[in-house]
Amino acid sequence: MQRNARARLAGLLALGVAFALSAARDVTAQGLILTGYGDLEWRAIDNGGEGWKNSFNNHHFNLIALGSITEDLIVGGEVEFEDSGAEIGLEYAYIGYTGIKNLRLMAGKFIIPFNRWNKDLHPTWINKLPGKPLVYESVFPTTYNDTGLWASAALPVGTGSRATLDAYVVNGLEGSADEADFVSLVGANPEELVNVNNKAVGGRLGLELAQGLGLGFSGYTGAYADDEATGSGLQISFFGADADYHNEGLELRAEFVAASQEITTGDNNNRKGFYGQAAYEIDKFEPVLRYSWVDFEGDNDPGDTSELGFGLSYYVGSSSALRLAYFINTERHDEFKTDNNKVIGQFVVAF
Repeated sequence: MQRNARARLAGLLALGVAFALSAARDVTAQGLILTGYGDLEWRAIDNGGEGWKNSFNNHHFNLIALGSITEDLIVGGEVEFEDSGAEIGLEYAYIGYTGIKNLRLMAGKFIIPFNRWNKDLHPTWINKLPGKPLVYESVFPTTYNDTGLWASAALPVGTGSRATLDAYVVNGLEGSADEADFVSLVGANPEELVNVNNKAVGGRLGLELAQGLGLGFSGYTGAYADDEATGSGLQISFFGADADYHNEGLELRAEFVAASQEITTGDNNNRKGFYGQAAYEIDKFEPVLRYSWVDFEGDNDPGDTSELGFGLSYYVGSSSALRLAYFINTERHDEFKTDNNKVIGQFVVAF
């Protein structure tokens, strides 16, 4: 199994990670690398009293371009064709300056470096299970991207270890008309952002140890909607923590997110979530176990749910995999319980 080759390819596809930015410096002036990934998915969902329903979906076909303008200026971008082409969008497109040792400066549209998941684990090639943890559906939106300035730094700490820092200022989520529906906040119309002055700020502080352990802490705060009564912006803030451990074929991950959202009708809308994941690669096979849960502040909220996922990947080669997973979904309050377990089969290829 070409584990190292697959790891290098995964780093390139993450693209928002500093490793990918470093790799771009090796190309010639005005050179261009075109890469990407795609997947075909079969999904069967237990639809309560109506029984199981299933469908196919060409979930992603994403084209990624990396180029070098000069030795110290690079560009990167990704165009997404999702849900069999029904959704087409620009995931990111930015220019980066790498001429300062241990520091990279980027400007443009980029994926917000919040925890490891949103920063570089969400692509289906890198994600070891089809779908995303519950915490990144209803606490922090994946994949949240925005336009602004981003600085990324890394410094050696001892032998084989390093500390990393990401800091950014972006337009933020203000411009959404609906303060109650959190999911809609990621879809702010760019035309609405023209007159927005309240920028969002955030960052992530990480530590990567030579022993295979990584730790990180993330934060984000900014306005997301206008309070017509006071004329000021309603704020939303996120706090995150992530940890991972690698030892040969073993990979362990855990991430936590808490959100606090100001609303006009009273106390803040607070929620939190977590996921833990374990995977172990044996030759070309990799079983995966993932547990995630979400908790909304208050009693008997229908959003209080948990999910247990079992999966198995078979790596056809260093750039493709077959995956099969079963997810058990549980609503934690009896009045909201329903039959909604699901089975997902997926073929993913990087090119």
